Amino acid sequence: MRRFGFTLAELLIALVILGVIATFTIPKVLSSQQSSEWNTKAKEMAAMLSEAYQVYKTNNTINGSTGIPDLTSYFNYVSIQNTGSIDYEDATSASCTGNYRCMTMHNGGKIRYNTTYSFGGTALTNGTYILFDPDGIDNNVPGICFWVYSNGVIRTNATIEPNTCNSVICINPGDWPEPPWFSWD
Repeated sequence: MRRFGFTLAELLIALVILGVIATFTIPKVLSSQQSSEWNTKAKEMAAMLSEAYQVYKTNNTINGSTGIPDLTSYFNYVSIQNTGSIDYEDATSASCTGNYRCMTMHNGGKIRYNTTYSFGGTALTNGTYILFDPDGIDNNVPGICFWVYSNGVIRTNATIEPNTCNSVICINPGDWPEPPWFSWD
């Protein structure tokens, strides 16, 4: 009478194959999950920025001297720092000192803005920006730059209007790259 079953060698080969598959699959799954989390945080930040603009506009007049500091009282944040740094677009450090302030947000991310920059005008290409670091740690994870225009439109560097300016600088689409983890979709 013949017995059916697996030999020890067959079981060991199957386990080795499963181990190899897991070695390559698990890091990709974790990376995808992390990217999804950061993307969600960035979209929350963009929505909060848009909402803060709308609430500010309801109570005040938007003009060329309006800037991010005018909107921050409508942000959902945990704390404000004027020390330390965050990551920005190319994963280099951006200081939170001098005219720059950083805020730790409710979702664990951090933003950085300049206290002296304003829209610099109310043309459709006038805006000012805010940097967002999704993990809130200065550890070389590329952050993203959101521009809020004087008319309330929110864009990233990849989607800004050509010759977008604030009270200090002008940039064009692609001047600062978007991080690979971000998508508006």
